[in-house]
Amino acid sequence: MQHGVTEFLVGQYGAFDRMAAKAVIQLKEKYPDVALTLLRAYHPGERKVELPDGFDGSLYPEGQETVPKRLAIVRANQYAVKHSGYLIAYAWQPGSNARKVVEGAGKAMHKTVINECFRE
Repeated sequence: MQHGVTEFLVGQYGAFDRMAAKAVIQLKEKYPDVALTLLRAYHPGERKVELPDGFDGSLYPEGQETVPKRLAIVRANQYAVKHSGYLIAYAWQPGSNARKVVEGAGKAMHKTVINECFRE
């Protein structure tokens, strides 16, 4: 792929994460320069997680070790938004932390939101 997005950062804690990872893995078959990185919310020493097939590596955000466990996924998502140029998200549940992160990305953080799926 000469132009476009070639690096994808995907979490591991929900159906959307699994669907997104599967889509990127399929994309990698056609475009071998695409990279898929697993976003780790919890310290790898505390929660051992094997790198799933199709992933090229993992990322545990700097400073994440100081975050209370109950906020780890939220903070990891915030890190991803802050360090990404685009966001592909599915956040439909009113009041959910994921939805707040997506809404914030589109507004305050001025990110390009590719797929903003909100249900009322």
